[in-house]
Amino acid sequence: MNLAEHVGRTVALEGKASDMPWQHLTTYLPGKEMVYFDLDDGLQILVYVAGGLPCAGRARLTGTVLRIAGLGKRPGSNEEHVEYQLDVERWECLEGVRQPPPGEPPELGDP
Repeated sequence: MNLAEHVGRTVALEGKASDMPWQHLTTYLPGKEMVYFDLDDGLQILVYVAGGLPCAGRARLTGTVLRIAGLGKRPGSNEEHVEYQLDVERWECLEGVRQPPPGEPPELGDP
């Protein structure tokens, strides 16, 4: 899916929380945690989820596509760099939930 064509719209994406974060532009959304998310097509985006993402494997995220812009990543570059990220409204674990550390309550399925 070309996220550039869906800025401001609600979409559903599938993938999993990344074990290896890439370099990305970041932003701050009050009350949300930033999660590096590997899409099924091999790309990685940042997603913002209230309370984090407790899924142990693949997940389906539904949310609003954000356009994040900043200066290019190359030193001395003045060109604009754009990334598309997701403000998650709801999520569904497709392959199980991470177990909470001892003494912490389990996560619920809707942020």
